[in-house]
Amino acid sequence: MFQFATIAEADAYHADHPFAASWEEDMDEDQKRRALIYASRLLFDHVPWLPLFVSRVTPLYPAALRDATSEFARRLFERGDPFAGSDTEGMKRMKAGPVEIEFGTTDSGGQVIPNEVIAMLTPIAPMHYGGINVPLVRY
Repeated sequence: MFQFATIAEADAYHADHPFAASWEEDMDEDQKRRALIYASRLLFDHVPWLPLFVSRVTPLYPAALRDATSEFARRLFERGDPFAGSDTEGMKRMKAGPVEIEFGTTDSGGQVIPNEVIAMLTPIAPMHYGGINVPLVRY
């Protein structure tokens, strides 16, 4: 089992986060640990460049990766299984007597990692994946 952020690092990330109540109040240590491991595994499996960037045995990861993992772990806890379909998936219209409701498209299109979490990884992404890293050469 590997994880890109420790519970202490995730706690520090969420300390000043305005929407971290679920992390701080609703999750015990075991839930945090399991969420961090699952978030790490999903990031490793679904971010194409990440396996090349990190080693599963390296204990030190960039802050961007630790923070993105912490954010994703909290979102997994709040939203549940990213592979489960929504209750309204595929529903175009619902009518009950004179009341008619039509839902807009909110399906993520099978996206497992939220865009906000991917954006947090941009500073460490290779250039062909949208990163901004430039090699620094000193003479």
